[in-house]
Amino acid sequence: MLTYLVTILEWGPKYNLTKFQCDLLVGFTVTILAVPQGISYTPLAYLHPIIGLYSSFIPPLIYAICGSSTNVAVGDTVAVWLFLASAIGVVHAFALHRPLLHWTLSSSA
Repeated sequence: MLTYLVTILEWGPKYNLTKFQCDLLVGFTVTILAVPQGISYTPLAYLHPIIGLYSSFIPPLIYAICGSSTNVAVGDTVAVWLFLASAIGVVHAFALHRPLLHWTLSSSA
């Protein structure tokens, strides 16, 4: 039951230095992009910038400990990307039956 809630107990013993090096590089890249973005969004909601700082690193940290998927996006703009992905999927399904529209959309991406 505990490994179901805290999944780091399941995959942690299998974690090695190679995976850590890759995760460190990804973590650094995400940090230099997500932290300024999170801080800059807080004035739009009339919040203190420290809230944006917390929102950019606390959710990924919690998901690293308790999450069950290795491919997941956690952050302050995830809802926008999920909406965009669903819209692209609908347009792609619509365009499959229209070859010219499909070619135009796939060549412009």
